[in-house]
Amino acid sequence: MNPKIKKIYFATQGVAVLVWWAVLFFSPEIQQYFLIPGADSLTLTAYLPADALLIGFGSLYCAARWPQVAAVRIAWLMAGAIWYLTSYLFILCALGDLPIHGPFGMTMISLAMMFMLHPDSMEERR
Repeated sequence: MNPKIKKIYFATQGVAVLVWWAVLFFSPEIQQYFLIPGADSLTLTAYLPADALLIGFGSLYCAARWPQVAAVRIAWLMAGAIWYLTSYLFILCALGDLPIHGPFGMTMISLAMMFMLHPDSMEERR
């Protein structure tokens, strides 16, 4: 896969994650649309540190440093985190515990995971 496309993808993903958390932080009334029924906002914000640091800033690092070895390794770490979240959302979706937007969120996260795990996307450059 073209390294420029990877850089654009990582930059877009990093900015989108950080903007999403900023919107949730500065507009708490929006949080209700992303909560699992019966959960409070603390449940949602528990994901903030890992999501912002690992996926948000990790993606920006990969965008700036791709295809260096460190960026590829961070991309694999992010792929594992996204896989974990995708699996978690899939289980919640199967149990019917996700709000109405759940399947959309799961679809977007699944697409991110598939893109990151594309065979051509994780070539190490030394």
